[in-house]
Amino acid sequence: MHRLKEIEQEVNETHPGLGRFLTFNLLCTYANQCVLNVAVAGIGKSTCTWTMKEIFDKNAIILDSITRSGLKFIANDLCGFTGVVIIDDLGKVDTQYSRMATVSSFAELVYSHFIKKMTYTIEIEINDFRGAALMNIQPVLMELLTNRPEWEAVIRDKTVRYYHLQRPLNPRKHHPRLIVPERTDLNAILYEPEPSPVYFELLQIGLTQWSYARTVEHIEDMCKAAAMLDSREVVTQEDMEAVKHLLGPMILERWLFKKFAFESHIHFDDDAMCILTEFASFPSVSVEQVCTDFKVTPQTCYSLMKNVEEWAITNNGMVEPTKLACEVLESIGYEMKRCKERIEEEKEEKRRKEEMCENECIEEMEKKIVEEVCKNR
Repeated sequence: MHRLKEIEQEVNETHPGLGRFLTFNLLCTYANQCVLNVAVAGIGKSTCTWTMKEIFDKNAIILDSITRSGLKFIANDLCGFTGVVIIDDLGKVDTQYSRMATVSSFAELVYSHFIKKMTYTIEIEINDFRGAALMNIQPVLMELLTNRPEWEAVIRDKTVRYYHLQRPLNPRKHHPRLIVPERTDLNAILYEPEPSPVYFELLQIGLTQWSYARTVEHIEDMCKAAAMLDSREVVTQEDMEAVKHLLGPMILERWLFKKFAFESHIHFDDDAMCILTEFASFPSVSVEQVCTDFKVTPQTCYSLMKNVEEWAITNNGMVEPTKLACEVLESIGYEMKRCKERIEEEKEEKRRKEEMCENECIEEMEKKIVEEVCKNR
């Protein structure tokens, strides 16, 4: 079994539902990526990033926020840095300017490996940065990022967005304990991809977030990191399969982003992500459960459900996923047993109606034939 799958299983044994999320962040740290972890409150973002802090220990830097000018004060620490920078909660950042500056600065630093800024009052130079950055953000703040010009200009192509949906049903105080191999130079891993179904599937997943050129780059780094975590120096199909599984939730961005121009005005549908989180977390969802999780009254809940009609319907105090919600969640790896049962029930109901209609038609035809015979006599 691939080491990435083993890690996911180990985490799920102690922290159910957190395995793929944490393993994805570990992969991206080894691949030197800048990650935006998008998830509602209380779902395990901090557990994930603090586990990364414990794994990398002294080779991890914890920050609340930082502007490009503020990088001056830690520039010496970041030169030649090969660890991970962690921003545990972008919601704690005091201003929108600082929040955007934090994300765009680390997106550029992680991708380009350097920053050089010279003004009349300040001079900053960071070289040979070879680390990763992990940043946690709630859906409600995403639109404040996506509506800025920096999103299309810098952030979109140079960050990885992971959409975590599964709530911890039995939260643990302690963090997962993991043993991982030592990080090595990604350039030492041989990567020679051959055209194959899994390779093209990886490209399709990447293209939901990045341009084609960046997709090829990010996928290569992640596949190399997968081989590194499996203690090998050559990327195999098994590495690609493991990476494809972890990247699945990235596809959700296609459904959560609503664009009103080619390169600007992006609406992030946080209501949709909230309701999908409920469906991914519980086998059945009641209106009361939604009210408890998002601190709203039943009246408010029913009113807000109008915003997510393509994803959910209410029925006798229960919130049911639509066919689209089922298909999207299953496409990113969530088992939607209740959806399958309901779809089968709908198919059976449709079959019964068609059968009844057919019988009625036959009866009508027989009646007409009898009337015609009687008339001729």
